[in-house]
Amino acid sequence: LTGIKEKSGKIIRPMLFASRAEIEKFAHANYIDYREDSSNAETVFQRNFIRNKIIPAFEKMNPAFRKNMTESIENLKEAEVVYSGYFLSEKQKVVENTRDSLVIKIGELKKSAHPKLLLLEILSEYNFNSEIVEQVFQGIGGESGKQYYSKTHRLLKDRDKLFITGIGEPVQQLYYIERDDLEITQPLHLIISKQQVKDFTISKEPHIACLNAGKLEFPLLIRKWQPGDYFQPFGMTGFKKVSDFFIDEKVPVHQKENTWLLCSGEKIVWIIGYRTDNRFRIDKHTRNVLKIKIAKENQEN
Repeated sequence: LTGIKEKSGKIIRPMLFASRAEIEKFAHANYIDYREDSSNAETVFQRNFIRNKIIPAFEKMNPAFRKNMTESIENLKEAEVVYSGYFLSEKQKVVENTRDSLVIKIGELKKSAHPKLLLLEILSEYNFNSEIVEQVFQGIGGESGKQYYSKTHRLLKDRDKLFITGIGEPVQQLYYIERDDLEITQPLHLIISKQQVKDFTISKEPHIACLNAGKLEFPLLIRKWQPGDYFQPFGMTGFKKVSDFFIDEKVPVHQKENTWLLCSGEKIVWIIGYRTDNRFRIDKHTRNVLKIKIAKENQEN
């Protein structure tokens, strides 16, 4: 409705302010040669049909049509600025970014005066069409686990949030930490340090694992979790399935899929970013500590 843009990417159209008749008049008056695309006269192209047939027909009915249309376009451009500014402000209230996804808070979305339109504005950036957006909007009060897809992204409805993640190629599933490694960058950026227990203060932060180095078998393995995996959560004496742990911790589906395990031999040492295994805790017999920290850019917001 606002017409062709003066600038679109690397393309600049500097003459949009003038009509064709004005340009031709200027060229003739100043003896400027010009070339015309021969296809301009062919009405087989929709843009030419509108230019050569439709607009002249409207001008016959209303000689001021072109002037009125131009003024309307300018008004719509100003309205677009206001519209975009309003929804940018609204989006900031309902959207948050995490390490691996964009999150829409359903409760905040519902508070908007125009929730469906706001949802369309957000999701269109990720190639969701209006039909899919309508389905998402109708399903925001429904059960968790519902998924929707565009060509490039997936949307997951989980409790009171909508998670948008890219559809990417599968990554290599096995990574290793050697005994002398102090840092790795794949699949996560991890900082590794070794200290004697007498100089060490245990951290309770979920993005830091403090492990009994004497019980670890190198190389340590990093892999995705699998159905049937179990571990002994820190502070517990019994074992628990990783899948049950995720349910109890209310971990969203997309985060489960992006969660990695740190393993020593066949044993899980750490559900990275969540909980260490009690079998590798620091106790009175520990002499050396291995501290592994998730780098800031990989920590969940």
